[in-house]
Amino acid sequence: MARRRVKYSRKRRINILPVIIIVFAVAAVVVLMMKLFSSRDYVSQLNYVLSSDVKLISGNVSKVSEVDTEVYVNDGITYTNQHKGKIHVNDLNEAGKIRIFLDSLKNLSEDSVVSELPSKQSGYYWLHVNVIVEDNFLLFKNEEEYAFNFYYDIEDEKVYVKEKFYDEFSKKNNKVKLQGYNADENYKKLIEELTTY
Repeated sequence: MARRRVKYSRKRRINILPVIIIVFAVAAVVVLMMKLFSSRDYVSQLNYVLSSDVKLISGNVSKVSEVDTEVYVNDGITYTNQHKGKIHVNDLNEAGKIRIFLDSLKNLSEDSVVSELPSKQSGYYWLHVNVIVEDNFLLFKNEEEYAFNFYYDIEDEKVYVKEKFYDEFSKKNNKVKLQGYNADENYKKLIEELTTY
């Protein structure tokens, strides 16, 4: 009786590393596209930042007679915040109070949208707030800094922010209008506390 020879094929090993790299690359592209095309609404961006893992909140208050939200470029140097009649009022060091101030904006009633704020003798309080958050991107942790600007009309008791949120030095800011909000009593009290010398 003849014996049947059995051939055993060697198992092919699948190299999983390229598959993992492709999956992470696709996930990174999807996250990046979502960030690029997501709503850049100023208040939504503010709420997103405050709901993140906040590491540091700081800022300062100045009084200005004229607000200039343009972004300028001169010899390759980008600069902004060329407000007129700027007088330093206060440094914002109380993170808890600043956070309440930022979070309270969503509770205010909307007023008109304006392309620019008129020059005023009574002036505006310009509150410049920097927020540093820890952001998780796939398996990596990194810190991102966001700069928010608020313009409080002292005479009319209204606060203005840009309609859309872009990087502080993006020239897209030059086309963005300002959304006005009517300050309620709590907000006025917060402004008073933050602007006290």
